Amino acid sequence: MLTTRMNSNIPIYNLVNEDGTPNNELSEENLVDFGLLPSTKEATVRDFNSNRRYYITDDPIQRTNKAWDDKQATILTLSMIEQVSMGPIRVQKVYWPSWKKFKYNILDGVQRFTNALRIYKNELVFANLDNYVEDEENPGKSKRDAKGNPIIIKGAFVLVNDQIEENGDIIEKPYYVNIAGLTYKSLPQAFRYAIDTYKFDVEEYEFNDNEIKKTLFFRWNNGTALNDAELRKVLMDDELIETQNRLKNLPVIQAGLNAKSIDRNASSTSALSIMMIIKTDNNTALGNKKIDMGIHQMEFTVEEQQALYTVAEFLNDVYLTFTADKQKEYFTKNKMISMVYVLYKQYVNGQLPDMEEFKEWISSFYYEGGQFTSTAQTTGIKVVRERNTAALESYQNHFKIQFA
Repeated sequence: MLTTRMNSNIPIYNLVNEDGTPNNELSEENLVDFGLLPSTKEATVRDFNSNRRYYITDDPIQRTNKAWDDKQATILTLSMIEQVSMGPIRVQKVYWPSWKKFKYNILDGVQRFTNALRIYKNELVFANLDNYVEDEENPGKSKRDAKGNPIIIKGAFVLVNDQIEENGDIIEKPYYVNIAGLTYKSLPQAFRYAIDTYKFDVEEYEFNDNEIKKTLFFRWNNGTALNDAELRKVLMDDELIETQNRLKNLPVIQAGLNAKSIDRNASSTSALSIMMIIKTDNNTALGNKKIDMGIHQMEFTVEEQQALYTVAEFLNDVYLTFTADKQKEYFTKNKMISMVYVLYKQYVNGQLPDMEEFKEWISSFYYEGGQFTSTAQTTGIKVVRERNTAALESYQNHFKIQFA
């Protein structure tokens, strides 16, 4: 149904009658025409540039055609040079009587189209991207320097797989070409040719009904874009993903999140936040950008991982003993993170507390309007440090202990 509103004059056929028997009134041969099939063609970046006046990129239903930054446009450049498929560009074919020609209203793919032209017209200086070096001894993990920090090489690299002949044998000699800081016109001719001739599939739809346009736009964008938590998985090594996954599936780590947020992997951000607090000893901000940087700096030993699992599972057992209303009161995301932090400090300095005594401390410190100040959405280092430190000091006072 290529409309968001139904026409009350069109009859409705149910495939099952009210008595449960099949409705055989409809002929199968009639169930194939849905009123809108696209024609498909290929168009190169060079074609787009030659015919750019025929393309409409500012339809009101679209977001701005300047949504991408230079890094995203640079990744598009690398994809075109390396001939990576970027998906079809979908357009509405519209006849303009004043021009006596068709124009093409881009409904899906405006960012690819406009940025491909930016590149071709020499308007983009290719940006530096963060490239992490693989540890050859531990495939899938980042190589680290003497201080344990991941090694990053700045640039925008094309991997060229060259071959040379040595003693009658063909030997592969791959190398990287850095295009950061350059523009299209300063690229090697082979790279420019790859961009010029890169082929986009263009799907052309012909219709005049704005309802169809809105419906198509909705259908093409009905999938939810990947959020930060989902995207950062590609930057994480396998062991970090495994640690994160083991933590994020515990009900206590999901505390304070609604079902949709959990489905969209928000609890993995909670897990990574805990890991960053532990690894930095409460000396970190917890915004998305900081977490993205932090995942390359977190390397847990087997002993640290096991200690974190033990602490998280203990807290989960505690969490499950509370009633639903107390879970909601005591276990917001920020409160939960501070609990893991103090328990981890306790565990590595001796052993876990008695569960009942720990519950008493939770009730005395985390009650609504109590001592713990949990400013929602505040992820700056000063606030994060203060609220976790307050929890630690309260814990030490309650149990009359002092951690090193």
